[in-house]
Amino acid sequence: MSIQIGADELTDYVKRVFQAIETPCKQAELLASRLVRAHLRGHTSHGVIRIKQYMDAHKAGTLDPKAKPTVEVQGPCYANVNGNRSFGQVAATFAMELAIKKAKSNGLCIVGCYNINHVGCLGDYVQMAAEQGLVGMAFCNGGGPNVSPFGARERVLGVNPVAFATPSGSSRISVIDFTSGATAEGKLRLAKNKGEAISEGLILDKDGNATTDPNDFYDGGAILTIGGHRGSALSIMIEILAGILPGGRCSAFEDYVEGNGVLFFAIKPDLFRKKADFDKDIDLLYSAVTGAKKAAGVERIWFPGEPEEECYKKLSREKIKLNEKTWETVSSVGDSLDVSFEAT
Repeated sequence: MSIQIGADELTDYVKRVFQAIETPCKQAELLASRLVRAHLRGHTSHGVIRIKQYMDAHKAGTLDPKAKPTVEVQGPCYANVNGNRSFGQVAATFAMELAIKKAKSNGLCIVGCYNINHVGCLGDYVQMAAEQGLVGMAFCNGGGPNVSPFGARERVLGVNPVAFATPSGSSRISVIDFTSGATAEGKLRLAKNKGEAISEGLILDKDGNATTDPNDFYDGGAILTIGGHRGSALSIMIEILAGILPGGRCSAFEDYVEGNGVLFFAIKPDLFRKKADFDKDIDLLYSAVTGAKKAAGVERIWFPGEPEEECYKKLSREKIKLNEKTWETVSSVGDSLDVSFEAT
């Protein structure tokens, strides 16, 4: 059974839930819009199911809803931001906005951000750059330990996603966002809530055996990496780039506090050549990829970001569907804060 809720109604409810723990209005609006946007783009694992996680962090004292990020180190083409245990979406947005500003003035910029909570969909931030006509890149560590290195059976690494986005002359924004882990933990949580099995090759149980039962992960199992040793190496490099380089911690460390570390890049497309030439080649690549001869049974060849954009267009006209367990979890958080859902 699923619950159907309008995007605006759900956004308003989530905003009020965060305001109930003294989150400033502007920050609560950002959080609510980002979580609901995840649903509209088909990434339900990073949607409102995360509310309880954030509230648990607040209760544990590792999330300060009123905290503001601060710039600790900066130069013309770089900066490092201390999130001060703020909401990840708040600090990461601040960091990417800083990267965009500096890149527009100086051609490119790299910004690190540490000491923050869960940032949500990493693709949101690189898309911010692309919407401003820049190439965006992002690396994110933490959220664990959940993942076993290649050849291991215990949790050591975070799921550690990467994201890239680029503009084009045809106003098309291409985005990729994926984890170096074989699956996001949130997707396991959704399958667990639905009572569904997961695909093979995603997780191990606590004894190191392959399993399709998401409950085995929460009983001491571990997520595998994508592509075996390649994904494991990528995950380790992300721990270094997004965790150690900005001064944050890795999920493998004893003093690690749940949360993320990020490293953002923003680059002007005309840094090396004319913007018109860059745009032309992006469109040529798009035509070559999407116009390639299709394999048997394939109806369409997608360019990065197109599935999410199609999903957004479709779901923006419909109500968001939440499974009963997810809504029960979300609404119970609201009930505990005397925040009720108000349908229009």
